[in-house]
Amino acid sequence: MFDLNMPCHSEFEYYSGQFSRLERWKDMKDLVRLYEEAEGLHGDLFSYRMAKIDEIVEFVQSTRAYQDLCDENLLPDYPTTKSFDYQEGKTYLSIDLKKANWQSVKWHDPAFVNELGDSYDEFLQKFGLPEVFRRSKHFRQYIFGGLNPKKQMKMQRVILEHVISSLEEIGLKPIMVKHDEALYDVSLEAAANICEQSGRELLIREGIVRNTPNFPPIEAGAKLFSVEKVEDYRINRYLSLSGEEIHSEPVACSGHRFFMSLRKDVFKEPYDIRDLWFRIDDRVAIWKIDGLLADLANNNRDI
Repeated sequence: MFDLNMPCHSEFEYYSGQFSRLERWKDMKDLVRLYEEAEGLHGDLFSYRMAKIDEIVEFVQSTRAYQDLCDENLLPDYPTTKSFDYQEGKTYLSIDLKKANWQSVKWHDPAFVNELGDSYDEFLQKFGLPEVFRRSKHFRQYIFGGLNPKKQMKMQRVILEHVISSLEEIGLKPIMVKHDEALYDVSLEAAANICEQSGRELLIREGIVRNTPNFPPIEAGAKLFSVEKVEDYRINRYLSLSGEEIHSEPVACSGHRFFMSLRKDVFKEPYDIRDLWFRIDDRVAIWKIDGLLADLANNNRDI
């Protein structure tokens, strides 16, 4: 449901606790509760999920919006960046499309038809889904992954171009562009001209992104961050507009080393023996680090 990899499910409390310390999984306990409630109502959630995905995909395929997207043969082929090397010492501003696959279909749903609803959440409410499904990005990816994803990606890039051109009007040009994200090398002052602080989040200031008449408003989010390179992955350190670090997380880190990276690079804490576990060939394995296993066995947990 949420694409979380844990080396040992008997240690669910430990690993879910580690995930919940990250900003993106801060509501982990609430999600577990919602999942258990849904399981109590519908039993086998895997079968329920697959049946609902089929139902939703069939509905979307029947809509005018989806047919218009599939029939759209004049979409401009805007470029994307093939590779990009993040650098330490820079401050990056990422502007990305929220629920980009949803927006790519909704873009073709005129207000006078509005088959899909005014928001993704409103759309899902048509199908009587438990709340846990509405909060699952993985569930959304399953739905739209079967709905002409190549055309969706091209449409996302078209929508993103509206964002890019809006920012170019105030003097900003991206240094990296994906189908659903534009990246900028900025000063804190420049970031503050585009965004405003709302608690631990950044919001794009009203009027920065120009909307297009007769099309839905573009939903975009913003993140300000610096990077720390660690071996073959990096740590994104997310910042407030004052430059204060709010939270951080490993990016492009192998799942086999993920919990080690959390402890060492993000939480700055000593390892627990369970941080060294990983799963391979359906078995639990452990990293061998000279001298470390003995220390952990003596001071922390039995192996």
